[in-house]
Amino acid sequence: TDLLAEYQQCYKITDIMPINSVGIVTGQDKETIAFDQKTAKQLAQKHSLAENVVKPILYRPFDKNYIVYDDSVVTRSRKEVMQHLWLGENLGLITVRRMLRDRPCNYFMVTDQIIINGVIRSDNQSIDSLFPLYLYPSKSDEFINGNGNGNGRKKAIERKPNFSDEFITELETRLNLSFISEGRGDFEKTISALDVFHYIYAVFHSPTYRTRYAEFLKMDFPRLPLTQNSLLFKQLSELGEQLVSIHLMNAHLESDCCFPIKSSNVVEKIEYKNNRVYINKTQYFDNVELNVWEFHIGGYQVCQKWLKDRKGRMLDYDDCKHYLYILAALKQTQMLMQQVEDILIFPV
Repeated sequence: TDLLAEYQQCYKITDIMPINSVGIVTGQDKETIAFDQKTAKQLAQKHSLAENVVKPILYRPFDKNYIVYDDSVVTRSRKEVMQHLWLGENLGLITVRRMLRDRPCNYFMVTDQIIINGVIRSDNQSIDSLFPLYLYPSKSDEFINGNGNGNGRKKAIERKPNFSDEFITELETRLNLSFISEGRGDFEKTISALDVFHYIYAVFHSPTYRTRYAEFLKMDFPRLPLTQNSLLFKQLSELGEQLVSIHLMNAHLESDCCFPIKSSNVVEKIEYKNNRVYINKTQYFDNVELNVWEFHIGGYQVCQKWLKDRKGRMLDYDDCKHYLYILAALKQTQMLMQQVEDILIFPV
C-alpha cells in the first residue's frame, strides 16, 4: 500500500471516459459467431434473420470473427455503447477490471470493432470493458432539405470525444495546450482527442506501470498518470500511435518467421520447441522467439490461443499470413514497450 497515495492521484479510466460497457454476451456463441462472414450469414438465415445483422467482432486478441448481432439471438447486446463502433470510424480501449492473476498481464487492447465478453480476460471473475473514443448520435438517419424518403442529403453525423469535461480541463491546464476534438494536435498550441487516446495506450503498455501498480490493478479499473511535460506527452503519444496501428492489424510488418513445410495445414497438436510452433507432426512456424510465443494479452497466450481455437481446421493462405503477422506484431509490441519504458519515469 506504500504507493496507494501516488496511484490515487492518477485519473481513473471511468472518470476519463465515462461512457463504457462490458462486452457482448451471446449466450450461444456456436450459434451466433463464426470465423468468416459467409458462415455467419448462414447462421443468420438459420435464425430467419437478414444478412445485414452480421457484423465483425473482436472475439479474441488479433482474432476478428463475425456475429449474428440481433437481440433475438444475443442475450446482452450492449448496443447503447457498441453502436458507437459501427455508426462511424472509431477506436475503443479494452481493459479489465479486477486482474486476478499474479503476473503483470497485458490487460489492455485496442479495437475498431464491437467486442465479445471475454475478449481478453479468460476467467469468470474479472470483467473486460470497452471505452469508445468517440460518441455518435443515435439518430444517424436524419436528412437536410428532405423528408427522409431519400430526396434529401444525409445530415453529417457529428461525433464528440468520450472524455469528461473535468479531465479535458485538467489536461489543458497541465500541458498548457488547447484541446481539439478532431484531427491531430501540433503539441505546441493544441492536442487532440486522438493524441490523448494514443498517450493512454502507451502508458498502459509501460512494463513499470504494470508492475509498480500491480496490486491496485487487481482491485479496480486502471488509473492514468498524467504528465505536465508536453514533450514527453508527444513522445508517448507517437509510440502509442504505433502500438494502436499494430494491434488493429493496419501496420506493414516484416516477419522473421516462416511456414516452410507443405502438407495438410490441419491444426492438430500445438507444440513449441526449438523456436518452432508446430501445428501438427510435420508442419511448423519457424524462427519464433520464446518471448513472442509466451506473450500474453489479458488471460490469453496469444500465439497458442489463436491456433487452439482452430484445432481441427485447415489453415489457408490468409490464415498463415495472419498468424505470421501476429508473430511480427507481438515482437514489435515488445520493442515499443521497451521504448515507452526508456522515456517514462515514475512517478510521472
